[in-house]
Amino acid sequence: MRILLIAPSYARDRNAGYFPMGIAYISSYIRQYGHEVIPFNMGILDYDQRLATLEEILDHNEIELVGISVMTLGFLECESLIKMIRRLRPDLPIVVGGDITSGEPEAVLAELRPDYGVVGEGEIIFTNLLKALESGYDVSGVKGIWHWCEGELHYTGDGETVSDLDTLPRPDIDLFGIKEYLNIQREFLWRSLRSTYDRKNVLIVFASRSCPFHCTFCYHVGPYKQRSITSVVDEIEDMAHRYQIYSFDIYDDLFAVKKERIHEFCNQLQQRRLDIDWTIQMRVNPFVDQETLTLMKETGCRELFFGVESGSDTILKSMRKGITTKQIAKAMEMTRKAKIGCLGAFLLGDPAETEETLEESLKFQQDNEMYFSQWSPIVPYPGSQIWMHLCREKLHTPEAKINFIRKICNPNRYFWNDQVNLTRMSDEKYWEMYVFLRELNDINYRKQKAILLGGQQASPYYSKMQLACPSCMQEVEHTIVYPAECAHDGNLNLDAVIGVQGVNIVCMNCRREMHVAAKDIPHVRKVYNAFQHSVDALKMENREVVVIPALDRYKHVFFEDIDMDGLNVAAVLDSRTKAIGREFMGTEVSELNQENVKRYADCAFLVLPWVEYMKAVSLCEQQGVSSYLSWNRLFAPDYGLL
Repeated sequence: MRILLIAPSYARDRNAGYFPMGIAYISSYIRQYGHEVIPFNMGILDYDQRLATLEEILDHNEIELVGISVMTLGFLECESLIKMIRRLRPDLPIVVGGDITSGEPEAVLAELRPDYGVVGEGEIIFTNLLKALESGYDVSGVKGIWHWCEGELHYTGDGETVSDLDTLPRPDIDLFGIKEYLNIQREFLWRSLRSTYDRKNVLIVFASRSCPFHCTFCYHVGPYKQRSITSVVDEIEDMAHRYQIYSFDIYDDLFAVKKERIHEFCNQLQQRRLDIDWTIQMRVNPFVDQETLTLMKETGCRELFFGVESGSDTILKSMRKGITTKQIAKAMEMTRKAKIGCLGAFLLGDPAETEETLEESLKFQQDNEMYFSQWSPIVPYPGSQIWMHLCREKLHTPEAKINFIRKICNPNRYFWNDQVNLTRMSDEKYWEMYVFLRELNDINYRKQKAILLGGQQASPYYSKMQLACPSCMQEVEHTIVYPAECAHDGNLNLDAVIGVQGVNIVCMNCRREMHVAAKDIPHVRKVYNAFQHSVDALKMENREVVVIPALDRYKHVFFEDIDMDGLNVAAVLDSRTKAIGREFMGTEVSELNQENVKRYADCAFLVLPWVEYMKAVSLCEQQGVSSYLSWNRLFAPDYGLL
């Protein structure tokens, strides 16, 4: 059969944040059985190119079946794809697989309405389904699928999966655009807040599947399985030679549960004299000792990501982590001693969380100098124990579950408008702590600032800076692109928070992170100076000012760098429901709408860094506001400041 395999994107623009290894494995597996694959990796295209490209593929290829592999966060994208395919080619059977069909399959598939859903690891199950369809057999005999029978969904029972991962063919990464993916990595080296400036391209390898542990916020399908180390190193060696790239991210949820596996991996790298660098995710285990970490460093380990999640033993127990804060602190200490980068994250939202447990975590974070370990809310993903808890408490119908899944597909909106509080704190207290913790991320970065030795603007969005690491005093000259999307002549997104966050840089020597504040970057300093000059002029005139929006995430760092004291604030406007009625700059926040903008049209409007910049400016212009100053506007190419 000629099969179109689609990997949806989880970002609007082309991006290197994710490569669809799962569907690349599916592709190579079914091609063994004579099927022809037409690949479509949407992540290597910008948003406005994707649907037109899909239409062209459907028009110019005799497709017989469409397969879509998607995570839960891609629900809306998957829904749009299915509707479009139904409109253009109503004859085509559509099969959906991936995480989306595993956690809450019946409700999801009833809403999306593909012809079939594959549950779990899909290689054998999908191949068996194709065989049945090709031969005209009854699909009810294919284990591991959901299908429609007389208008109702039916599940055929658990299907067969590959027991020995070494028998799988190599994933079809070339077919799904690995070269384009690598080009995007180069193009958007600075697209994220964090930069490892000595690392240009990274290839991805999977060495295992699933996870043997059962943390309450995670969900994995099937048992934990590992490839042999020889198989993994063979693939790494082959890819290094084929692509001339020597950095690898091992994307497993858990690379190893025993020390012997790590030692075998390091020993094989040494024996083959593979000069690579690599990163992995690891559990904080008793076997993480100094000897093992030293060996890992010697064979190229650059960073470890530990599952930290909390600095409270009460919460770690509630999460079923099976580790203690003492073990976490020891692992961090040893990893830093080995000069390996040490990453982790903290989660807010466990049902056992209280103000007291949160204080324990905050103290733990500061005591262990985990300034670059970010705080994020727990998102109840379908299938997880947290999800089950949410369903028992609040999501009692399939419709409620689908509505919630739709909300988490837009994380920014979910975090600021639709979050559910499952903790023991009141909703008001939970929201207060969430806003504080998001702001704390930026406050913490500034506790580990790079030492500024010198710097000068090189071009409109580039500056060359001479820095020293505050941890080891290693000096480096660094070219900083800011805002990040301006690298390689990329377009600046004015509808974003720009010019505030700064950049986190990894020291090549000690692998600790350091922060460069945006205001300290020479070309960005021009914007700060210009904005401050205008604010000072408004103070001198005692002009009535309307401020948009009520900053939360970036309030501390913005007010640290821009002196806003002394402004004559007539009103503060914001479009976010949770912001309205709160106090900001000594003024109660009102709704950002036409009526309120018109009411204050004679005032000067200050539009601070915001993701709804265009909406705010448009309302000002529509209502005849003659005087407004927008932070984002100062970065625009046509403004001429940079």
